[in-house]
Amino acid sequence: MALALDPSVGVEVAADAVDRALLAGADSAKVMHGYQQQFEVNFDTHDVTLVRSTVSDSLSITVFVDGCRGATELTGRGHDAVDRAVKEAVTAARAGQPDFANVLPEDPATEAVSDGDEVPDKEQMIDAVLRFISAVRDEYPSLRTESSAYAFECTWRSYANSYGRVQHARRGRYRVNVMSSGKDGERSTSFNHGAVVSERPTADLATLVPIHRLLEDLAASFDPQPVPATFVGDLIFTPEALSVAAGTIAQAVSGMALIRKGTPFADSLGKAIAAPSFSLLHQPSALAGSTPFDAEGFANGDLDIIRDGVLSNFLIDWYSAHRLDRPMTTGCTNFVVAPGETPLEELIASTDQGILLGRFSGGMPNQKLDFSGVAKSSFYVEGGKVRGPLSETMIAGNFADVLQQIRAVSRETVDFGYFSGPWVAARGVTISTK
Repeated sequence: MALALDPSVGVEVAADAVDRALLAGADSAKVMHGYQQQFEVNFDTHDVTLVRSTVSDSLSITVFVDGCRGATELTGRGHDAVDRAVKEAVTAARAGQPDFANVLPEDPATEAVSDGDEVPDKEQMIDAVLRFISAVRDEYPSLRTESSAYAFECTWRSYANSYGRVQHARRGRYRVNVMSSGKDGERSTSFNHGAVVSERPTADLATLVPIHRLLEDLAASFDPQPVPATFVGDLIFTPEALSVAAGTIAQAVSGMALIRKGTPFADSLGKAIAAPSFSLLHQPSALAGSTPFDAEGFANGDLDIIRDGVLSNFLIDWYSAHRLDRPMTTGCTNFVVAPGETPLEELIASTDQGILLGRFSGGMPNQKLDFSGVAKSSFYVEGGKVRGPLSETMIAGNFADVLQQIRAVSRETVDFGYFSGPWVAARGVTISTK
């Protein structure tokens, strides 16, 4: 096992699989090797339920034959298994359709950053979980926790392709996942969850802002009521809801959306597509849970997507760049929404009628970015005050319009490690009883 920790080993494993793919008939190939050691403490309301250490070792193999692509994945790296896998990928490629964008980068890769702990303090992690269980029991007696975990993950990723391009990086990160609900006699709440990724361990999990917010919101979610009537009002995205919304926006400005002609922003580069107070950034340098490099070995770097409301860049990866004949921008997606200038208290106080959106349950918006779904873990706002929790409520609107109708962005932000963002209030969303 010690050898698997050596940076050269992962690259050698990936490069060997590339060679085997070429011998099996591939014109070119790329391989990603992943190796992860994890220590995990699982828990529920009452106690630690499981403590375990696990190791995963996997390969992702992509081959090209006459411009056609084939791919496969396998667990482990035994030579016989790799040989079978590359033959499957070559067979799949020969049955595929040629695509002129199926090419691989040939230049040497800029070295990606490796950081974080290699070995966790296991006793400290167990103590942190026990302290959390006790704190929830004492401070939130009506809440129940289940299927939750505090984990340390040390991950090595290694890339090699048939042009000699290689990349490698190691990341050590701590991850907290809490699933909880409320139960008080006959009264109950729906389940909700919170997650945080951090570079350093945490002794007091309950003080992590996303986890604290989860517990506070659940404790306030008993006896939900429907909205008094259908109305058009403000939708206030919490940071949790905004993390999902950011993904929707990113999809609409992606290379794949441009290829499929499935975005209203195709001709909007350099133009305002949102209110000036809104900035969406690809900013791995600010996030503990960012990816060190992409699927072609390009080191991850910061990039403005929307800056002060203006679409600054599309999200164009290596493949999309060749299909679109445009410069590549990034093959990774690690988002930060920049804070605004409005205090959260003022943002809510200036809301005549709307909802504080905790979670959204619904299908992906259509190509015009129309959306419709159910608001969950949400609160009704009227006359500048949060009036109480909502039973499941329908919301509908258009995402392109929402971006233009943003009226305030909070100063306060929440950092989840995989995303960081503020509260964002937008006008003009239809809100109704389910």
